[in-house]
Amino acid sequence: SDELEEEDLISITIDAPRDVSIPSVTRFAFGELTIEHNPQTLSKVYAILFVPNGGNMMEVGGEEDEKDEEENHGGEKVEEVATEKEEERPNERASEMHFTMRRLSIGLNKPLLQRTVCVLSLSGVELSVFHQSNGDQKIKWSVANLQAMDRTESTGLYRQMLGVEESSSGSLLSGEMNKKEDSGGVIVCELQSIKLVYLQNWWME
Repeated sequence: SDELEEEDLISITIDAPRDVSIPSVTRFAFGELTIEHNPQTLSKVYAILFVPNGGNMMEVGGEEDEKDEEENHGGEKVEEVATEKEEERPNERASEMHFTMRRLSIGLNKPLLQRTVCVLSLSGVELSVFHQSNGDQKIKWSVANLQAMDRTESTGLYRQMLGVEESSSGSLLSGEMNKKEDSGGVIVCELQSIKLVYLQNWWME
């Protein structure tokens, strides 16, 4: 099934018919994921993973690795010499890639306090890439909404602090790019109007 089930987080389907004249189709479907950003917890995890020995940071890729690499290569430069002329590539198989994401939300919590200030969410993301057998390419994308929702319950009627108004139709951002193999590309974008509620105390928090 190409559609993401309600309880699935990730669904991947690949359709590659034996007939190479038929485009192969790959679909990535991402459901809904909510992440709670807690600065205090993240600092503890960081300390456990990266500060294990008396506060000394772990070093990755130090001088010893560089010396080993120099010894293996013997300080000589490796040159690649083309012995055959590059043959003209035949037409490749056409392909399609489709990525969809229902919603990704991040709850921003205050450090040292049990208080969630805001929830940032990105919803209705769609990306499609089409490769033609002659090298032409088309990319289409859209983002339904980017929202900042108040969770302090202290802003009165202004629960949505940033985002497309619910009464509006269409996506926050949509666009398309067409690129020819033997020429440049053309990009068309459309941005929907958004509503921003500015309350100084809330944004400063």
